[in-house]
Amino acid sequence: MDTLMIATMAGATPTAVVAGIGWVRTRLRLRHAHETVRQLRTHIGEAEYAATHDPLTGLLNRRGLTTALTTHLGSAPGPTALLLLDLDGFKQVNDTLGHTAGDQVLAILARRLLTFAAGAITARLGGDEFFVYLTSPYPTPVDPRTWPQPLAERLRQVLSRPMRISGRALRVTAAIGIAPATRNAPLGDLLTRADRALYRAKAARDGVAIYGSYLDKAPPSHHIKHDILTADTPPASKIIEGTRE
Repeated sequence: MDTLMIATMAGATPTAVVAGIGWVRTRLRLRHAHETVRQLRTHIGEAEYAATHDPLTGLLNRRGLTTALTTHLGSAPGPTALLLLDLDGFKQVNDTLGHTAGDQVLAILARRLLTFAAGAITARLGGDEFFVYLTSPYPTPVDPRTWPQPLAERLRQVLSRPMRISGRALRVTAAIGIAPATRNAPLGDLLTRADRALYRAKAARDGVAIYGSYLDKAPPSHHIKHDILTADTPPASKIIEGTRE
């Protein structure tokens, strides 16, 4: 006997039975629709994460960095600075131990960077190059020209701690260029300043260099293509969309 006959024999009218069956079917369709929406949201979230994060390190990629700076640039309560990092001799790791070992090194350094700069905007720009948008942890007022340098030096020490890769002890150091953010400075100018400071740090083998106007006479390191980082670049627009050389 079908459901309608059983329900009728139990005392329910055929109309009530049909209505009940329709209600159950509607509930099932709604439950299926809700599950479909939940799955779609999960997939969309995973796709958005994959589109904005570096798959190896979990740091923001160029696209994610653009979005983050669009939201946060200029809204920090205290002084801020842009840091560009470039690993020293990383090519030798890949050439000697292979790219798998090189990937392990990058993943370890990324974790150290995230731990040290917790709450800061951190990104991998590609290869062995990283970016940090740092807010001063010091009570104001601080010297806007010099406060980032001791933090960058400590970060360099953290990154250079020995690690064991493929059974070998490795120590990787980084050069860091710093550009303190100044009021109303276009983002392109700030990135150019950080790039020039990075060039200074690598050329002088000082490890860390902070931008000063005297560096305007020095050639840029060309770590960032300057055709998109012009003085007319509005804040957080097309940041880091050029490829690294």
